[in-house]
Amino acid sequence: MRRALLSIGIGLSLIVAGALLIDEGEVIKLVTLDAAGADCETSLWIVEVPPTTYLRGSREAGWVRRIGSSAEVRIHRGEEEITYRATPTDQPSELEAVNRAMAEKYGTTDRMVNWFLDSSQTIAIRLSQIDPNS
Repeated sequence: MRRALLSIGIGLSLIVAGALLIDEGEVIKLVTLDAAGADCETSLWIVEVPPTTYLRGSREAGWVRRIGSSAEVRIHRGEEEITYRATPTDQPSELEAVNRAMAEKYGTTDRMVNWFLDSSQTIAIRLSQIDPNS
């Protein structure tokens, strides 16, 4: 029993160390609002499935639930801050396209995350830029 636990611990340590050594690609900061109207920042991956920009996450994630309350979000991408309308989508074809784009853009790190992510709880979030002049 002790050996099994030690093996599991070593295996998990190797996975974590490997993830830290692999370039995770582009990471943005998503700003959503909590119930009190305070900013909540979340670091996430982002992809384009032309002509649309997407995020992907667990339905149970706090940031996904906050989008349900207020669909207007801000994204810090590089030096830019852009305001979007975030729309969760249940379209299987859209989620499949987002999953493919994530796998292509983030490679090994995406595969490692998917070992721990329950894909039945994953959702794609469609982003539509809000014109700052409107």
